[in-house]
Amino acid sequence: MLSMKDVQAVTRPVIRALIEKKFGTPIACSKFEQPGKENTYSRLDLYSRKKGIYRFIGPKDFIGPEEETLYIGTSGYRAQGLKERVIQNFTGSSGGTLRDKLAEDRFGCNKEEAANWMLKCVSVQLVETPDDEHGELERLAIEVFEPRYKG
Repeated sequence: MLSMKDVQAVTRPVIRALIEKKFGTPIACSKFEQPGKENTYSRLDLYSRKKGIYRFIGPKDFIGPEEETLYIGTSGYRAQGLKERVIQNFTGSSGGTLRDKLAEDRFGCNKEEAANWMLKCVSVQLVETPDDEHGELERLAIEVFEPRYKG
C-alpha cells in the first residue's frame, strides 16, 4: 500500500529539484553595489515588470559557509515586477520583507544595517512565471525550501 507520506517523501525532492532548475543562477547582492555611483540594480533589468518568485539565500545561521534559504517572495500580487520587489529590500522604507525581518531579528530594528548585511552576504535567485502561477509556485517553494523567514 502506498501512503500519502510515501508520496510526499518522493514528491518533495522532485518538486525541489524542479524549482531549483527553474531558478536562475544566484546573483550575489554585493554585485548590486557600484562604489562611487548611484546604484541602478541593472543586473536585474531583465526582470523589470516580470511576474514570478524570488529566493534570498544566505549563510546558514548567519555565520557558516553552508547556505540556507532566508526568504521566498513573489511579485505577482502587485503591479511591481521582480526587480522592483527585490530592490525594496535595499532601498526605501516599505516593502522590504526580508530586510525588515532581519532588522527585527538580528540588527536591533536597524533596517539600514540589515540591508548592508544583505548586500555583503546574500544572493538572490529569480524565476519568471505566468501571471496566474506565481502564488502556487511560491507556496510550493516555501514548503520545500523552508525559508528562515516567512512573509
